[in-house]
Amino acid sequence: LSLLLAGSVTGVVAQQRPASRVLALDEALALAVKYSPQIKEEQFDVLKRQSQRAQADAARFAQLDINVVVGPSPRARGNQISSPDSKTDPAITGVFGLATVKLIQPLYTFGKIDSLREAAAHGIAVSQAQVNERATKVAMLVYEAYYGYLLAVSLENLGLEIGDQLSSSLDKIRRQLEAGAPGVDNIDALKLQTFQGELEKQLNDIREGKELALTGLRTLLYLDPAEPIELVDKTLEPQVRETGPLEQYLTDAHQLRPEFTQAREGVKAYEKLVDATKADYYPVIFFGV
Repeated sequence: LSLLLAGSVTGVVAQQRPASRVLALDEALALAVKYSPQIKEEQFDVLKRQSQRAQADAARFAQLDINVVVGPSPRARGNQISSPDSKTDPAITGVFGLATVKLIQPLYTFGKIDSLREAAAHGIAVSQAQVNERATKVAMLVYEAYYGYLLAVSLENLGLEIGDQLSSSLDKIRRQLEAGAPGVDNIDALKLQTFQGELEKQLNDIREGKELALTGLRTLLYLDPAEPIELVDKTLEPQVRETGPLEQYLTDAHQLRPEFTQAREGVKAYEKLVDATKADYYPVIFFGV
């Protein structure tokens, strides 16, 4: 009966214990990019640039303005010479109304609208490159936390293995000292004890770094601090990669890195803004009603 009761209690505790969330590197990267507030901040800039592009696109079409004014007023009688009513009379006996409608359709602006549209398009490319740059930085932090944890696990296993060897060697030396074996003295035992103390210090640092990496990973992914997580990879594994020529990497960096994209598209945007400003020297041809 005691064994059955203990087994049932153990089963209940196991059921109450929350299951660990298993994370792969790709999933961790996706979660970090999805929930990062820094990336969302840059994405809002993209929306701002898109609204500027929409405003520049709308400049090609007719602009309609309607103003309606309605208000109380005193009744006006008489003519331009005389009137039976006083202008200082506060009595409100009528209503004043005014409506104006203005319709303007641009016909030719000497390239100003097109320049503004192209400048806005390049501005969108700049903001999108900023999003990619921020996402790259967030991804690098995830890589550091993920592989930093795996490195700490590997170093801890190595330290424990070395600790076992030191303990075995120390026990052997102690047996030899008790047996009075020649060539062995207390200095050898003290050296091994010193090594054990240094190893224990290193293991404490490694365990602290392991917990720090796991906490950093949980923070980057915006997970519940109380939710236990477990990585798919257990230890560091060597990855063999074939490298290409240096010139290809330099070319790819200039073409694909977001920093170069921002500089390249930013220069194009300012050039189009300069063209739009030059167009202000010329008249705007439009049709208006």
